[in-house]
Amino acid sequence: MLGRLHSLTALVVLAATSVVACSNAAEEDESEGTEDAITMSTRDNALIDVPFYFAMPKSALSGPLNRQGYSYPTLWNPAREESVNDLGLRVIAVPEPGAAGTPERRATHQRMAKELASSGTLQDGDIVLSFRPNLADTMAYPHIQMGSTHAGIAFTKDNQGFNVDQPLDGDYNVVSNGKFAGRFDSLHYAGCVASDNAPAGSIKCKRSSDGSWQKEEGTEALHILRVRNFTDQKKANLRAWLDILGRKHAAIRDAGALNFNKDYLKPLLANPAYSNTQITTTKLGKILTGQATPPQDFDMFCSELVFHLLQLANCTEADIREAGDVAACADESAAPFKPMRLVDPDSAGLADGPLLNLVAGRPDPAAAQGLLASVFTEGSAPLSSGHRAVAQQVAPLMSGVQQYYGARLMAPAQAGAAAAQLNGLTGNVTNYSPTAFLVNAALPADHPDRKVDYVATVVFTPQAAVEKARRLAQNPVP
Repeated sequence: MLGRLHSLTALVVLAATSVVACSNAAEEDESEGTEDAITMSTRDNALIDVPFYFAMPKSALSGPLNRQGYSYPTLWNPAREESVNDLGLRVIAVPEPGAAGTPERRATHQRMAKELASSGTLQDGDIVLSFRPNLADTMAYPHIQMGSTHAGIAFTKDNQGFNVDQPLDGDYNVVSNGKFAGRFDSLHYAGCVASDNAPAGSIKCKRSSDGSWQKEEGTEALHILRVRNFTDQKKANLRAWLDILGRKHAAIRDAGALNFNKDYLKPLLANPAYSNTQITTTKLGKILTGQATPPQDFDMFCSELVFHLLQLANCTEADIREAGDVAACADESAAPFKPMRLVDPDSAGLADGPLLNLVAGRPDPAAAQGLLASVFTEGSAPLSSGHRAVAQQVAPLMSGVQQYYGARLMAPAQAGAAAAQLNGLTGNVTNYSPTAFLVNAALPADHPDRKVDYVATVVFTPQAAVEKARRLAQNPVP
């Protein structure tokens, strides 16, 4: 019995930290497969069907958009459940012609990056999350992740928008002459062509060891989020650090650091040598300036790199060069948010996103019970083998999370004990998943821990649905 308990605890720890997920097909040989085909809504008031657990509260919004600055229709896409209030997504519908990986598809992404950057809708330091709406009605694991699978960071130059992503490889980034030149048009974003006769300018899919194509359709939607008070100085600092990273990342990776961390159980914070993000952010700066030998234990998953670059943006290169092992400019007040435990009844935890949406949506008690159950109900929609494997691993944890949700909603006095038990099973490890940025933005606007705002969701829209998007754009948009 004791052995069984130890095994269950180990599995629960794995489950909890697996709430961190990056879409890392390139380095894990894992195709997203059938999850990629976006389905347009048949509802009159929505472009896509968004369950409440994939939505955002209107209170999360960053403010008005410069809708005259880009050519795409913008609409408010309400959550599909009528029992919730003010939950949905602010959708920018980008028409997407051409098949995955073709020059036409890449050009669509490049134009999107240019128009949104020139209009101020995409800014330096914005977090860009890969969002897969078709993960709705699958399993509790992707529901709690709010459908987000990957995080990148944006920067701008000459009114163009660019992306930087971990893994720092060609499947996620375009690097030209030592500079990040990708405009959300790499394989991860634009997909690939499964053909030996791909047109010039296409992204060609890779083959598995058995000769089959590793197909990738690209991302069908992107959330844009923004850290509050990301000043012009921080934007300039970020661009400078990304310039260094562009020139040096290959050599740093060859030396053993900044490779992709596939083990979501082990963020840098789980290493006793890296006990807080002030230490790890300073270390990243020292590696980039060449003052520290790239250590073999300094790898990151996708959102981990985004988190650290945003914190490092509080420092100039001179600040880091003049600092000791712990730079004052990199203190944790510069972090995009506090690294999160699994759940947090007083603030926000990695698994708290759907719960915060339920609180914000104000359904009546009877409706709330059904909505809560829908988060944890398995459906028949297809998942890739990788997502299904992790979903099965987290299954032992889900009943505890469901009980915690119920306590928060119906018996708040019991929520603290439920949270302590769940977090204890994970060793109270803190983390920074892609979903954590969404979760922080879902906090009430005046919450002292709220540091991130939700800007909009880019939905790459099939031509057949563009006219509907234009019609819906005539309705009021918050």
